[in-house]
Amino acid sequence: MTPLGILVVEDDDVDMMSVERAFKTLRLCNTLERAKDGQEAWDRLVTDDNELRSDIPDLILLDLNMPKMSGAELMKKLSALQVNLTSKVFVLTTSDTDQDIINAHKYDISGYLLKSDLLESLRETLEGLEEKWMLVK
Repeated sequence: MTPLGILVVEDDDVDMMSVERAFKTLRLCNTLERAKDGQEAWDRLVTDDNELRSDIPDLILLDLNMPKMSGAELMKKLSALQVNLTSKVFVLTTSDTDQDIINAHKYDISGYLLKSDLLESLRETLEGLEEKWMLVK
């Protein structure tokens, strides 16, 4: 069984360490690939011909507020490709404003996780996925 590929799109080193710590606490050893902004994530997901790459990750944890290209801008560009994105996208953010939540859900995200409650939000999210997770014994 191949473990799920996970891309964390996060510009903040401390927040990235929090994600890594949460995975460790949940006893998950999936490899976390990182993109430091939306542009880096775009380059990872899409070819120069604006086609989705064949090796896109199964799960994307996406920060909304980043330099160069925000998470919202990335979602908008991916949506404009008009292809079926097979990755499950979860927004990972500090913002709990109604407008940010509404805007994120316009792009058919799989969930909205708050960094302030990361461990519990991640636990609930992963329990809902129930597929191909690698547990540390």
